[in-house]
Amino acid sequence: MWFEVTRHRREALNHPDILFRKVILDKPPDGLLLAMSKAFSLDSGEIQTLSLALQHRDSLLFTDDAAARFVTEQMGFKVHGTIVRAIRRGYLSARDVATYSLSYQNKVPCT
Repeated sequence: MWFEVTRHRREALNHPDILFRKVILDKPPDGLLLAMSKAFSLDSGEIQTLSLALQHRDSLLFTDDAAARFVTEQMGFKVHGTIVRAIRRGYLSARDVATYSLSYQNKVPCT
């Protein structure tokens, strides 16, 4: 995920109110995740993100990929599509997103 952000949205990492940390996974994905990833054709960024979430079980994940959302739900995580979509559909307000982001700024690593 870090690679994708630095390649396509580098300016997002410079937000003054949010601290991002680059995290290197210290163990490979578990067998269930690898099997589901293969079955649903998840890419390496999605696999890394889910691996990290397995280490941080209170995670809230955002992904615009339907297959990744399905796998995420099957693994017992809370999942949403993009933040913008969640706001548009009334699941979250912009204030909710800002509050959540700021309250978790030291707890939200990026792979």
